[in-house]
Amino acid sequence: MKKLRQPKEIGDTSARKRGKVRLTIGGILIALVAAFTLIVTVTMRQRIEAADAAMKPLLWRGLQNDLIVCAGLMIVAVGITFNVFTKSRHLAVKILGYAVWGLGILITAEALLLTGDVLLRSTARDAAPDAPYAVVISGAINADKSLPVDLTARVDTAVDWWKSHPGTTLILAGDSGADYDENAASTAKKKTNTLLSSMNKSSSVSKDSNTESGAMKTALIDRGVEETAIRMTKQSLTDEARFENLLSMTGVEADTPIVLITNNYDMNRIVGIAQDSGFTSVTRLPAPAGFWEFGTNILWQVWSEYDPVLRPAKEGEV
Repeated sequence: MKKLRQPKEIGDTSARKRGKVRLTIGGILIALVAAFTLIVTVTMRQRIEAADAAMKPLLWRGLQNDLIVCAGLMIVAVGITFNVFTKSRHLAVKILGYAVWGLGILITAEALLLTGDVLLRSTARDAAPDAPYAVVISGAINADKSLPVDLTARVDTAVDWWKSHPGTTLILAGDSGADYDENAASTAKKKTNTLLSSMNKSSSVSKDSNTESGAMKTALIDRGVEETAIRMTKQSLTDEARFENLLSMTGVEADTPIVLITNNYDMNRIVGIAQDSGFTSVTRLPAPAGFWEFGTNILWQVWSEYDPVLRPAKEGEV
């Protein structure tokens, strides 16, 4: 009797199908990683160009770290597509390939879990925020002093909160100018308002618009917020300084309830810094972000969990 070859043919067909599936999935992964790398690079370069001199080195480091992550993802994608290591005839290369795959699976699993945790905490919105102050985190403005999309979202969220909580105060925490002092600014404002009583409201705040907080203040006033309901901290070029300066303001104590307003991708980190600075009653009020801004910044947040350069040093860390 002739030997049946059907099982072998079926096995060959099955192997070819698996190969096609692997190539298809791998090709999709390579395209996604390449697109994501491009988006990360363009987005971070825009942030670097808009940042001040103090922030540029940190943002460059962040871009480098993001590209390291993207390179690792590309290696995994290429490995899936072409089965680079495990198809080698050399045992040592095979072992290396399986070790890389195992490590990649563990890292991917941990990254997915951490990303899920960051996503949940970043988008969490506390119910019925009720506090005398809402702290709006400022950020880099465009070269023409206009607000980028993410800062506009923070301003709009702050306006909505202020209108629904009459009698409360918005505090802008960030770069308010090297010589800004709240008490001196209040006295100067009264004199300026007397001299400019015949001029429109926008003229009285145009000088402030050269700074991050000043530009946001102008936007808030343009949207109907009373100027007397807006306060600004002293110049704060780091996140830690924002809350240190906040505690130095009249009427603000560590146990004072505050509502924090920043973009959803940044909320988890900012709340942590506020709590590390001593604030004991913090309410989250995240502002929405665009799809790409959210994705690239979430990558930043996830990576900062690993990299001590990108996150505040914990007690005992060098």
